[in-house]
Amino acid sequence: MRLIRFGTYFFLLGMFALLGGNVQAQNYTVAFIGKSDLRKANHFYKKKNYEEAVKLYSTYLAHKNEPMKARIALANSLKQLYRTTESESWYRKAFSNNALPAYCQLDFAEVLIMNGKISEANEQVKDYLAQNPADERAAQLLKETSQYPSFYKDSLQYSILPYFVNSSFSDYAPVYYKNEIVFCSSRPSDGIIKHVEATNDQSLSHLFSSTAADQQIIKFKALHHSSKHDGPVTFWANDNKAIYCSNTNALFENGKLTLFYSEYNAANKEWSKPVALPFADPQYSYGHPVFDEQRSTLYFVSNAPEGLGGTDIYRVSFADNQWGKPVNLGAPINTSGNEMYPFQSKEGVLYFSSNGHTGMGGLDIYACHTDSLGSHLKNLGHPVNSAFDDFSLVLSGTEPTGFFSSNRTGNDDIFAVKIYRIALDLDISDQLNYKPLAKCIVKVSELETGEVQYILNSDKNGHVKCDLIPGKNYTIKIYKSGYAMKSAEFIEYNREQAHVRQSIAISRTHQRYVKAKLLQQSTLLRNCEVKLLDYSSDSIMTYQADSSGSFLCQINSDTTALLYFKKENLYGYALFNKDEDARENSGITYITVNMSDALTLKSIPGMLRSADSIASGVSNATLYFKNRINKRVQTIQTDDTGAFMAQLENFGIYDVYDKTDSTKAMLSIDAFTVNYIGVKKTE
Repeated sequence: MRLIRFGTYFFLLGMFALLGGNVQAQNYTVAFIGKSDLRKANHFYKKKNYEEAVKLYSTYLAHKNEPMKARIALANSLKQLYRTTESESWYRKAFSNNALPAYCQLDFAEVLIMNGKISEANEQVKDYLAQNPADERAAQLLKETSQYPSFYKDSLQYSILPYFVNSSFSDYAPVYYKNEIVFCSSRPSDGIIKHVEATNDQSLSHLFSSTAADQQIIKFKALHHSSKHDGPVTFWANDNKAIYCSNTNALFENGKLTLFYSEYNAANKEWSKPVALPFADPQYSYGHPVFDEQRSTLYFVSNAPEGLGGTDIYRVSFADNQWGKPVNLGAPINTSGNEMYPFQSKEGVLYFSSNGHTGMGGLDIYACHTDSLGSHLKNLGHPVNSAFDDFSLVLSGTEPTGFFSSNRTGNDDIFAVKIYRIALDLDISDQLNYKPLAKCIVKVSELETGEVQYILNSDKNGHVKCDLIPGKNYTIKIYKSGYAMKSAEFIEYNREQAHVRQSIAISRTHQRYVKAKLLQQSTLLRNCEVKLLDYSSDSIMTYQADSSGSFLCQINSDTTALLYFKKENLYGYALFNKDEDARENSGITYITVNMSDALTLKSIPGMLRSADSIASGVSNATLYFKNRINKRVQTIQTDDTGAFMAQLENFGIYDVYDKTDSTKAMLSIDAFTVNYIGVKKTE
């Protein structure tokens, strides 16, 4: 793993260059003259000096066929250096005559994932989990290998190309600076003493700059104040101010990094002496700084103890040149794993890298969207993500282009990325007179998953606009009071088709009136609360019965509708199915509703199944059934097989959740018609 770039997993004990000062990997060998290659190899392996370990294990095993531990150590050393083809070969040699020891089965599975052998990796993980069912790392790998095809579904949205700045050294974490990019690199720089990262014998990183126009690469000396490590960096105020991480301050020794501020002086054309930011605790590491679009909030990464584990993403306010108190972003972004390299786009989307969420392997890049539906994460998938470490995404403020870093080639490289979106323009009109319809509700969902992407309202011209992903199927539903719900599907495979315009006409519905008289036994109930649920538009309207105990409303004859009545502890309901013979203004339907303090309950059996397998039930789990119309929640427990029996009120739509604070339902059911409830566990 790369260590010094504050990732891939920063701050690890094997980081000799930061922990031990000016020591070169080759100097260790001198102390072991006369000792066996195996003892030397074991020493370097224990110290995480994998380059030296590989050389010595290879020499030893060229003449000997045992022990198996040496083969496994060589296989794992090659894995750490991302020489995965060789690593797989040595893992196979290690268990050619015996079963692979449990302690390295998951490492072997990760190598198989890196080499694209997902099915075999899945079997390895299942075999390990059978003996170690409580292992969280194995459970995470099982999710990844089981869901791998889903990471390719949005592949048409991105194209990537290696960037010209790449070298045989580590090049990563690019940021925009004026008409250039500034990036971190371990390529050789000026200086007599070579500081190295012990895992791969590469120099520690410094900042370099380059422009696409002349393709020249020069050291960014303006912010070079360390003989050990500098970067990543973030610029603002017309690129005249910078915050970057380094380890020069004596308070931040023993491998710890902190954040420094520097400002460009146009008069003398120099950057000011760097000053450590005041909120950084010298006991911990800080890095990966980036400002939001408004330059009022700084995001950064730290291993401070208030985090959820590993490295977490924090934010701190910045106003009137004063820093606030750092705040951990918490879930759903941070996990017990490592989250790092935050970046906020001009649309307010937070991108970051993590190995704590379900992904393709190593670090993956995720997007966190926050909208009217709540906060939800998206794995960017292939080709941006891979089975290796993918990180440090940045996007241009004007074009759908950017950069990210990955070690999928065996070394940290920078890739240029282009993001394709299709701007869909919808014009909504009345089917009879083709006049534009304002205030239509437009719901855009993914066809395969049902996940809602947008809920929009048409403007005075009947116009709605949204961005969709090429190659993905969408369902577009249009709702408007007095009109039938219109559903249409959209898909566009040509990702160069940047703009599509469509016209959709919707038709008026047949209306009828319902007049209700509300009674408790023979007594009229006055001023009851009334709710109308229209099944076609999934909308709920609230009314009030009058002082005479009567109520009149208009309902859609072309769909099912439910009237729900409530006063104090008394309840009642009336269900109206679609009227095939309805005609517009076809008169009034009179009903009498006897209110009761005991609603009719319906027993409905069900099963909660695992997200990874439709065959296995989830035992002793809790589900929450929320009635959409009266908001009451029922808590239901599954048995040892995952089965349950729901006692639900015999009306209305129920949304099913597995968490009390969840904003996205696992399933929605109609209590009046459903006879069995099959629920699939969310991730």
